[in-house]
Amino acid sequence: MEATTPLKRELVSKLRSIHNKVLDKKVVLLPDFYIDRLIYVRRSPEEFIKMITSYAETGGGIQNVLQEIVRGGNAANTAAVLASLGVPVYLITEVDELGYVFLRHFFKEFSNVCLDYVKLGDDVSKTTSFEIIGEKRSINIMFGYPGSLPKFCFKKLSSRDLKLLAEADMVGIFNWAGNYYCGTDLFLKLPKYVKENGRGLVYADIADPRSRLNDLPDLIYVLKYGYIDFLSLNEIELSCIASKLGLECNKLLKCAVDVYRELGVTIVLHTNMFSACIHGDAVIVPAFNVKPKRLTGAGDSFNSGFIFSTLADLNMRERLLLGNSVAGFYITWGMPKNMWEIVEFIENTPLKEIGGEFPEMGSR
Repeated sequence: MEATTPLKRELVSKLRSIHNKVLDKKVVLLPDFYIDRLIYVRRSPEEFIKMITSYAETGGGIQNVLQEIVRGGNAANTAAVLASLGVPVYLITEVDELGYVFLRHFFKEFSNVCLDYVKLGDDVSKTTSFEIIGEKRSINIMFGYPGSLPKFCFKKLSSRDLKLLAEADMVGIFNWAGNYYCGTDLFLKLPKYVKENGRGLVYADIADPRSRLNDLPDLIYVLKYGYIDFLSLNEIELSCIASKLGLECNKLLKCAVDVYRELGVTIVLHTNMFSACIHGDAVIVPAFNVKPKRLTGAGDSFNSGFIFSTLADLNMRERLLLGNSVAGFYITWGMPKNMWEIVEFIENTPLKEIGGEFPEMGSR
């Protein structure tokens, strides 16, 4: 596809005129924040395995390996990207004293992120991720420690928190997979409270559920209540839910449609080739054709773009395109400084060719 398309031109035109429309919105995100350590391994997966095997026999240290300590957690990452796009965000999470120092550090540049609702506990979530980038394929392997996250239940929310949630235009609930004691409870009671007492939409991202496959039937039961407006899934999350529903997942888009029919929840599917929204019909938009320099954070960035455009009341194709553009920018250049960097990216970056296996793209 050409770098400029009618859809891209229309989105850019709207973004130039509606940006201030989201400044008076209130977004509340919870419950996860992680301290992430990223280790960049500039070897193929096969070379990495061979190297580790070699050192396992003799011990010793591998030197000159680029590493970073960065902000992590679906809710926290989504908060930061949304804030960079100009959206006021309230983050509810739980950390220990060291975690709070890191949290304040990571958000010091964002005056529009409110941390007044952060709770002080006795632990903090952490991960170590190996980003293995080879010529033929790239993978990310994460070792996670959930810390205080599994203890984050609905009953931890104070009356002050509940008032904030009732006033929100959008509530984002994340990382059911890491919240293995209270995740299902939170995914039921929080959206139910918002729908019965508030006015906002509920956006959910369960995170990779493969460590909790036995618990998925309970989550599926909760999702069918219909309190969640948008369920954001990648290929792995979609296939896990489909498997528990007894559905075949040979064709990705058909699988998403079938899952929607079973759950009755709008599915927002994001992949490295395209994104799609399934609510009765399927709306599909190609991803941007970029060479990624990082692997983590694409899903959170997509969620940020989709939430922004939902708050701005864009149509579904535009929501998906903005989600794709924020994700594409992030994995190529990192955190955007503002929306105008995203606008420039949309204007100058071509879309991928997604082939003829998808239905004709139409407006919604």
